[in-house]
Amino acid sequence: RLKAVEGTEFLYANSNSVEQSGRVWDMRLGLLSDRPSRQMEAVLFYHTYDMTQDAKYPYWWANPDPIFGYPSFEDITVHNRDLTRTMGLHLGYRQPINRETGWNIGGIFTANYKDHPKIPNYEIMNIPRDPGNTWAFNFGVGISRDFAPVRFGIDLIFEPVWSHTWANAESEMISGIGTIISAGNKTVENHFEFTNWIFRMGLEQHPINNVFGFQIGIEILQYQYWLDQDNYVVPFSRSQRESWTEWSPRIGLSWHFPTVEIGYTAKVTVGTGQPGLAFGNMFVSRAEFDTSDIILAPAGSLSLQEAHVLTHHITLAIPIN
Repeated sequence: RLKAVEGTEFLYANSNSVEQSGRVWDMRLGLLSDRPSRQMEAVLFYHTYDMTQDAKYPYWWANPDPIFGYPSFEDITVHNRDLTRTMGLHLGYRQPINRETGWNIGGIFTANYKDHPKIPNYEIMNIPRDPGNTWAFNFGVGISRDFAPVRFGIDLIFEPVWSHTWANAESEMISGIGTIISAGNKTVENHFEFTNWIFRMGLEQHPINNVFGFQIGIEILQYQYWLDQDNYVVPFSRSQRESWTEWSPRIGLSWHFPTVEIGYTAKVTVGTGQPGLAFGNMFVSRAEFDTSDIILAPAGSLSLQEAHVLTHHITLAIPIN
C-alpha cells in the first residue's frame, strides 16, 4: 500500500499540495535453464498500479463590497485516479560461439500490453483523462568476448510501440459543424507509433592483481514517433513527427581490498534536455513530460531545452563473510 510516490507533485505544477494513496501489485513467474551449452530464461509478469491523487489548487476571489470587502483565499481540491494494468512476457537466450576464443551470442524478446483506463488530469494534457492501451515490444541481440582479463560486449535493441488513446464526452455536446456527440462517445483519438533503437558498447578490465579494475562504454538512444490525432469536437485531424538522439558515454573505476570494495562511475548524457512545447521563439517548460510512462498527446510541436547531465555513482561494498 502506497501513501506517496516521488515526483508526482511535479505533475501538478500550480498546486499547493498533492495527497496520494493507493496500491501496487506485482506478480512474476520465471523459468531458468542454465547449461554449459546454452542458457535460457522466461518470465511472465502482471503489474497493477492504482493510485488516487487529490491535488489542491489556490483560489482567490474578490469580495463584492468595494469598501469593506477583502479578497478571500481557499483551496480547490481536484480528485484524480491513476490506474494502469500491465502484463507481459520476456524471453532470453545465450550461448557460446567458440569457447577457445571466448565469443558468446545472445538475444532477448519482450512483449508488454498496458491498459490505462484512468489517467489523471495532468496540466500537460490538452484533453483530460485519456484512457487507452499500448503494445510495446523489445527485440535485442548482443555479442561479447571474454578474454581474460578483458571483457567486451555490444548490444543492439529495437523497440517498436503502438499506442491508442482517446477521450470520452462526459455529457452531450455539439461539435463545431453542428453534429451531436452523445455522452460517452469519443471526442478525440490519438494514435502513436514509436520506433526506438538502443545501442550499447562496453569494455571491462578485470581487477589487475585483484586490486584495480575499470570499465568504459557508451549508450546511444534514438527515439522516433509519429502521432495521428483526430478531434471530433472542432473537428480537425493532424499528424506530428518527433525524433531525437541521446548519447551517454561513461567510465567506471573499482578498487578491491580484502575487507572492502569501492566503485565509482561517471556518466555524461548529451542530446537530452528539459521538454516543453515550442511556440515560435518561445519555450514553454513542461517538467511533467518525463514523470510518467503513459504516452500523452502534446498540444503542439515538442522542444528540448538543451542540457548536459553529469551523473556520479559511488558504491561501497563490505563482504559479510
